[in-house]
Amino acid sequence: MLGRHGRLDCIRAVAQAARALQNEILGKTTVSVKVVEPMSESTLAELEQKLQAAVGGQIALDVQLDDDILGGMVVRVGDTVFDGSLANQLVRLRQNILENTQKRIRDAGDRFILSN
Repeated sequence: MLGRHGRLDCIRAVAQAARALQNEILGKTTVSVKVVEPMSESTLAELEQKLQAAVGGQIALDVQLDDDILGGMVVRVGDTVFDGSLANQLVRLRQNILENTQKRIRDAGDRFILSN
């Protein structure tokens, strides 16, 4: 159908929507996890078990590889995102350093005023 109407670019979105609908019918919550490198089977099973306990029901785990996060993981449950990535921690650290520097400059403004 998509091919006949020139909409092959929509196949991925249709597949994702069908998967989400199937999970909804089965009562599963879709949990998306982004990591830098593939996890071992035992680590994946442990993660799935902990996420099921946190969500309080069956989950459909979708693990994706993403080099941009540098380390750690990003977990998305519905509209809620838990970002434990190294990239996010570095961004927060940079923001804290900039805010603290700006605060110190404002607080110590008298040091920068030239007296005649």
